Amino acid sequence: MKIRTVLLLALISGNVFAEEVSKPLLEYVPDMTSPAIRQRVERFLTEYLDTPKHSPEYRQAVGEVFLRQLYFCDDTAKPERTLIHDVKMVNGEKTISLFRRGRQESFSIEDDNRYFEDAMTFRDKSVIALNWRVESEDYEGSMWSTGYPGVSDALMETLAKITTLERLDLCNSWITDKGLVKLAPLTQLKSLQFSEINPLSGISPRFSFAVFDSLHGWVNLEELLLASVRQTGADSASLFRALPNYPKLRKFSALGLELNRKNMEALTSCDKLESLDISGTLTEPCLDLLGKLKSLQTLRLHLRTNGHAVELPPLPALTELFLTVTDADQQSIVISKQPILAEINLSPYAKHHQLVLTDLPELTHIAIFEREILSMEARFENLPKVTRLQWHRYTGNPYEQDVDGVVIKRDGQQRDKLRFSQNLLDAVLSLPALVSLEIPCPLEEGVDLDKLSAHPALKTLELHYVDLSNSSFRFAQNLGSLWLVECRVPDDIFLEDVLALTHLNITAADGTGKNVTVKNAPFLEHFTFTTGYRSPKHQLESLVFEGCPELWWFYVDGDGAKLRLLDLRGTKSPRYMRFFACATNADTEILFD
Repeated sequence: MKIRTVLLLALISGNVFAEEVSKPLLEYVPDMTSPAIRQRVERFLTEYLDTPKHSPEYRQAVGEVFLRQLYFCDDTAKPERTLIHDVKMVNGEKTISLFRRGRQESFSIEDDNRYFEDAMTFRDKSVIALNWRVESEDYEGSMWSTGYPGVSDALMETLAKITTLERLDLCNSWITDKGLVKLAPLTQLKSLQFSEINPLSGISPRFSFAVFDSLHGWVNLEELLLASVRQTGADSASLFRALPNYPKLRKFSALGLELNRKNMEALTSCDKLESLDISGTLTEPCLDLLGKLKSLQTLRLHLRTNGHAVELPPLPALTELFLTVTDADQQSIVISKQPILAEINLSPYAKHHQLVLTDLPELTHIAIFEREILSMEARFENLPKVTRLQWHRYTGNPYEQDVDGVVIKRDGQQRDKLRFSQNLLDAVLSLPALVSLEIPCPLEEGVDLDKLSAHPALKTLELHYVDLSNSSFRFAQNLGSLWLVECRVPDDIFLEDVLALTHLNITAADGTGKNVTVKNAPFLEHFTFTTGYRSPKHQLESLVFEGCPELWWFYVDGDGAKLRLLDLRGTKSPRYMRFFACATNADTEILFD
């Protein structure tokens, strides 16, 4: 197989080094002895490096990285890749980066360069950053399966000679302990990242946490991100022992940790931590030690609790909390007395769950990603600023979801899911500032949604899989936006005097909903009616709008085989509608003013 690539097209600076290269794929590797290649490397080094400042070894290492990462980094399946250089960045930095359509075209030149995929960044004619993600997203047919000499142990010895490096991103690499330890001389390193780019690639670092026993010299390290490193808790003690040697650490992430008091003591000695993302097993109660992290702003915990309670100490700087609990049939989570916490994201796996949120004066957003829960009790107290409450369902492919939401069929199994109880409704009604509410499950018998009409602030309601076949829709009277997703609705839907409603979106389950009448909705702008994923074609017979002068977005899907009346006399005339789509038939009577 032959390949052609146009290299080194300078889109910004006007400097153009371009050549068409054609070689068999397995031979497509840097040849440092080639006079033509050496000439191009020398031109590059002369332009970008301060020759008197750097040693010959430094220049040689940078030249090799330039060849490997940029000049010879070929995307065989997508030859439109080009090289951009002299992109002006913040803080006096400039970068050379590979560009491929769809990956980077949304970035402006003022963006932080660390988000460029394959890049070399300079400041004061020295290399300060390498982002090396070469083809990590193209796991089929990419260089990783063709013998390309990419990010490996052998390369680490070369990188170690670039002693000015401050940021190093080696996502989806194959580095082992032998390779990582070679980076010990990089004492100016501020950021080391092994974050996961594409888990399907099968490419991940092979080093163990034990290697950190030999890496205590990174005293300037501010970010250590190990999200793609797959380890077990047995080796995590070495990683925790190393953390006190990184006194400037502000951001840390790692998976597969053993969380005990000794390890957590070492972690919390990094008192400048602002962002913490850890996954592991609680072998004893130790979360109280997080209270030492007075600067912590973002906390992500993915825990196997072994039955230990999850209760966080007060964290004075915490603004975002992401908490996943992956075991136990019964689990209690208590979050309280966090003075500036603004957002909570919970992913509980316990079948029976108790959630207590109290004394969170700045909290505005609660998101609960419901997985295996059968029942939940909630108590909300002193949450004066919560404006948005969401329950998200993790039920897999929506095409496998029964229309009533009670039974999920997937891989031949049936699972009962959560029902929205009176306790949860009471918790919702206790949130005085709530503006947006999402309910992702059927209602428990006796739960009356019409009570929501008395809520003084609620404006947006999204219901999933709820049986509304006997509903009067009084709960919609004060709403501005109503979304009914995969809900059973009455044959005759009648909404009247919905004086604040601007958006009405109905996805009817089981082919329900034959006649829809909206009367006196002076601010209604958007109307959508569609059928559910597994539902038959809609059975609509009539659509009538009276007193809806602002309606300009109107959509009904399906073939309209049964639609006999479409009455839009109370709306804008079609010539003023920016979007109008409705499935009708030859016998449909369509009325306009």
